[in-house]
Amino acid sequence: MTASQPALTLSEGAEERLRTELDSGIAHLERDARKHALGSLTETVERIAPLLDGILSIPAPEPWATMRAAYLLSLTPAAVEHLTSLPLIPLEPEDGVSDEDAAACAMRCLLDLLAAFGEGWVAVLEGRGWAGGPVAVQGGAVPDLTVRVRLRSIVGLAREKVLAWARPYGEFPSVALEADGAQEVVHPEVGGWEGEILHMWDDITAALDALAANDPADPDAAHT
Repeated sequence: MTASQPALTLSEGAEERLRTELDSGIAHLERDARKHALGSLTETVERIAPLLDGILSIPAPEPWATMRAAYLLSLTPAAVEHLTSLPLIPLEPEDGVSDEDAAACAMRCLLDLLAAFGEGWVAVLEGRGWAGGPVAVQGGAVPDLTVRVRLRSIVGLAREKVLAWARPYGEFPSVALEADGAQEVVHPEVGGWEGEILHMWDDITAALDALAANDPADPDAAHT
């Protein structure tokens, strides 16, 4: 396997080691979250990023594709929950670093990680492998309908959570509620990091819509 060629299989030993590593990393995050000991926002991003990369590196063909989707479904909402429990600006910023610079750095780290989740999920939904980025592979499996329905719900809830967390830090357009309770952005042309948050994981939604359009059993098929 080269840097540009993802693994297509895992030996029994390699799978066990990867499961142990991922389970341990996720459990430590949960433990520290309960103890309010996650550290700063950037430190938490740095802990989540390698877990995300480890999950995405799981082979895209079955039977490993199911394992990859299951771990990613677990990490995605947990990551959002942990990150939005933390302040943007560290309580004890580095010496010589202004609050404004610290906030800008932390926000960029957060947005880059969220974008990585989006890119990773699109790769999974398209049955692609991962080697530092999405790579087309033979035999890559697409997640089943149960996974896709759960993911669509996670995306909506995560966007609302990140938006609620970020509102005190930026200038957002007004948001109106549609009749079905969904949020509609009245002025979606806003730019900057506010715009990135408002359009968070639109790429995942587009990939889900593409799959739904070809699956009559998908409850969202009629809306695509």
